[in-house]
Amino acid sequence: MLYLIWVAGAGAQRLIVTEMMVDPTPVVGLPDAEYVEIFNATDFPIPLPSISIASGGAPAALDTLEGQLPVGAYAVLVKSAAAERFVRADVLVLTTQLPGLTNTFDQVSLFIDGKLVTEVHYSTEWYHDDRRDGGGYALEFTGNGELDCGGNWRASLDPSGGSPGLPNSVTGTRVDSLPPQPSVVDVSDSGAIIDFDEQVIPLVNDLFLLDGRAVSLRQMDERTYALDAELQPGRIYALSVLPDYSDCAGNFPQEPVVLDLFRPAPVAAGDVVINELLFNPVPGGEDFVELYNTSAQVVQLRGWQLANARSGNRPKMIDRSFLLPPGNYVVITPDTDDLEIRFSSTKRDNVLEASLPSLPNTSGNISLIDPTGVIIDAFTYHEEMHAPLLSDVEGVSLERLRTDVPAGDDGNWYSASSSSGFGTPTRANSQSRSADPTLNAEFALVETVFSPDGDGYQDVLELSYRVPVPGLLASVRIFDGQGRAVRDLPRSLLATRGTLQWDGQDATGEPSPVGAYVVLVEVFAPDGRTETHKFLAVLAG
Repeated sequence: MLYLIWVAGAGAQRLIVTEMMVDPTPVVGLPDAEYVEIFNATDFPIPLPSISIASGGAPAALDTLEGQLPVGAYAVLVKSAAAERFVRADVLVLTTQLPGLTNTFDQVSLFIDGKLVTEVHYSTEWYHDDRRDGGGYALEFTGNGELDCGGNWRASLDPSGGSPGLPNSVTGTRVDSLPPQPSVVDVSDSGAIIDFDEQVIPLVNDLFLLDGRAVSLRQMDERTYALDAELQPGRIYALSVLPDYSDCAGNFPQEPVVLDLFRPAPVAAGDVVINELLFNPVPGGEDFVELYNTSAQVVQLRGWQLANARSGNRPKMIDRSFLLPPGNYVVITPDTDDLEIRFSSTKRDNVLEASLPSLPNTSGNISLIDPTGVIIDAFTYHEEMHAPLLSDVEGVSLERLRTDVPAGDDGNWYSASSSSGFGTPTRANSQSRSADPTLNAEFALVETVFSPDGDGYQDVLELSYRVPVPGLLASVRIFDGQGRAVRDLPRSLLATRGTLQWDGQDATGEPSPVGAYVVLVEVFAPDGRTETHKFLAVLAG
């Protein structure tokens, strides 16, 4: 008998395609044969001899058949040789020379009396299921929205791989709930190309704003737009895509999407410098390289490479977009989470997660290469460059003292300070120096009175400092009013400026009594020179 079913809404008043087996191998449960299921969604029976089907070529007619396709009825179209394998009591099978269907993408067209009434352009993306797009499963129409829309089709959920002649197993399910996502695929001196990840249906003519002003983009195809405008090199433009568009499945964005348009400008050696390097991380940790943009223009890092010139390994390329503004830092590391754990002040937005070349713990090289192959900066390091007074350099980065002094000058690098956590990724270096060499060294108590009572106000004694050169160690000793030793603070490798603190506890961890205390600071230089500073502080109740 003939199996009848009615479809409400979708494809109204048309002869439509509702299911396609375009890749029957490997077999899941149905015969190893292609088929196309059609459905009469009109209000009148359709004579079978008037129907023809095509797949990119000449239509194949059903003119050898007699009778009609009733209203609300399915028909399964297969090649004559496979027809017997599809015959079931509840399915009408129309034998025909069905055009061949390619596995990856193709179109299926239905005609009545030579007039095109339905066309479907499918692809493997229509399956929406990585487990079912390799063959043996049919594409089924969900019954939602437009017929020629990948968001309204999906792989059959029937255990046999399809439901020819029966209601589709996916009827009423929602496949696509995301609006089209735009991205910038090219920027040149004459404009930019914007590509959406699926077909776009605009509702207004002015869909784009460039730096807040309406701008016309030329539509190249159903998902690609071209901006014809002169873009200045080295400048970032904000292209806003207004939420007045949808995909064929009816998904609209909730808010504007803002894209950065950037046309790279030529970069010279020294415009971007290697500013900090961790090549000997603590066990379980990762290396990092920090770059700093010394130029007056934005630099696009996509396509740049990092290499160890002293090894024979291939350079590591930065394969995603990262815009580095003037006067900004970026840290490149293979593990952002590890960097944040080791250095709590890391700014995540200034981290670019990417592979680094091998950086040996004792010595090596890190070279920065632009997309044209020019070496923009290079630093050959060795562990002896660390502060000689440090007994352990695991987890200690080397910081560049001045960006205007070549990286090849060993005297332009020093160990990050202990007060900074032995590293300052994404931040100004603890050992950085300005070009002005007349900086005066000084130590001073921020407040002479403190009260460690936990009320959040003056709970610690703070000693601020500023020193003229990096590499100095400081030892802080606390004595009571009788001259008795109370506490020795750990030696600290000083930054060029910072603070040292005493929390009011003695050597055993117990609170010290109220009274006057002497703070003795001894500063040690690598060449053996020392300096002493003495302060009087009051611990109040």
